[in-house]
Formats: sequence, structure tokens, C-alpha cells
Amino acid sequence: MRARPSADGILVAAEREFARRGYGETSLRQLMLASKVSTTAFYARFASKEAVLRELVLRLIGELDERARSELMAARSPEDGFRRGAAVLAEVLGPKRELVRLALTEGAASREVNETVARVYSSLAALLASQILRLMDRGRIESVDAEAVAWGLVGAVNIHVLRWAVWREIEVDELAKQLQATAKALTPVLVTKPGRVKQNATQKERS
Repeated sequence: MRARPSADGILVAAEREFARRGYGETSLRQLMLASKVSTTAFYARFASKEAVLRELVLRLIGELDERARSELMAARSPEDGFRRGAAVLAEVLGPKRELVRLALTEGAASREVNETVARVYSSLAALLASQILRLMDRGRIESVDAEAVAWGLVGAVNIHVLRWAVWREIEVDELAKQLQATAKALTPVLVTKPGRVKQNATQKERS
């Protein structure tokens, strides 16, 4: 008996075709041929070409989100968190350069894909803000606008990902280095010397 085509098989073939032809130039018919599925089998799993790209982006985001949360929760300091985050971004996104490019360029014309990417940035900013607030509560850093700092970090990450995936200025190893360098440059915004925190706490107690 012939095995039933799976959604995973369609996604693997679709990612390959999108990378080879471009998202806009890949037709549904070409997707079905590459996936070796009938029209009925395809529509039983995906409603449209947009839905296929959206699922590819969602799976990539899901892996990145899971890894990033795990690494950031284990971070011992802002510097360690930045180092871990940069390593995870490079490791997870590295093999998916074409998919990342599509999500940020051709795929952005799709409402579904665009909304998905927007949610990614919002989720990452919220995660970073929560970690900054946690460090503030522990007295590890000065009081800052956590949301503003988080979005500033997300913006910096976005620029370097664009340089790597869209503008092709750097390769994945350089992406990791650039993210690390940016994190190091931004670290002084968050890091406070222990003595300064203790001094501030003492001043608050006296007031």
C-alpha cells in the first residue's frame, strides 16, 4: 500500500522549491508536483501557498522561541544572556537562510506571513523585557525602561539578520560575531556595578 503523503513532506518540498524558484514564482501546481501529492491531498493539508509558507515560518519560529527561552532562563548575567541568544540565533537560523529571506521579503506581501513575523518580533521583545525586569527585581541592573531596551535589542538583531539573509553582506559565522559584538556594545546600558546597586539601595532606605 502506498504511504499517504504527509504535511511534513509537503513542507520539505515547498522549502526546496521556494529557495530554488522564489516564493512568487512557485505555483501551486509546481508545489504539488514537487511534493508528489494530488490536488485533493494537498488541500486536505493546506488551504493555500500562503498557508504553506506560514507553516514553514511558524515551525522555524517555534524552534527559535523554545531554544531562546531555555537559554535566556539559564543566563547568569546580561552578558551571558546576550552570548547565549546570539549563539542560538545563528545556530537555528543558519541552515534556513533562504526561508528567512523569503519571510522578510517576498513572504512579507502575504498578510498571514507578515502577521506571523510581526508576532515573532513582539514575542522576542516581550521575552527580553521580562528578563530585564527579572534582573531589575534582583538588583542586578539599574532601573530602565525594559520595553524600550528590549525593542532596541530586537531592532539590532533584525538589522544583522537582514544583512545576512537579504543583503548577503555577511555569512552565518559573521552573523554570530556581529550579534555578539552588538550585544557587547549594548551591555553597558544594562550592567551596573554591584557597588552602585548597593549604594542606590542604601540611599532608598535612608530616604
